[in-house]
Amino acid sequence: MLCHIAIANVCLIECVMKIVLFADSLTSGGAQRQLTFLARLLKGKGYEVDVLVYYDKGFFKEALETKPAIPVHLLKWSGQLDRIIEVWKFMSIKKPEVVIYFL
Repeated sequence: MLCHIAIANVCLIECVMKIVLFADSLTSGGAQRQLTFLARLLKGKGYEVDVLVYYDKGFFKEALETKPAIPVHLLKWSGQLDRIIEVWKFMSIKKPEVVIYFL
């Protein structure tokens, strides 16, 4: 979805809303199926979509990588504190407007 930043009816910036879908993994569960469905739907509507996961278990990963491809980012962590720091780093770089977490 495009948004426009305009002053006095002059478009200054055209941007795309950034959305991060976040789950522990992409295994063959119901939440992961809904994540995949929502990611493809949002991408088809023109949003910039990224998927963030903790574990590299990817039953649905192939479905996300087909055209139009949706990037799947794997966090590298070794403990609970690392996990929090890596999520913070990712969000600081991507700066999403919306984050949706799937349990």
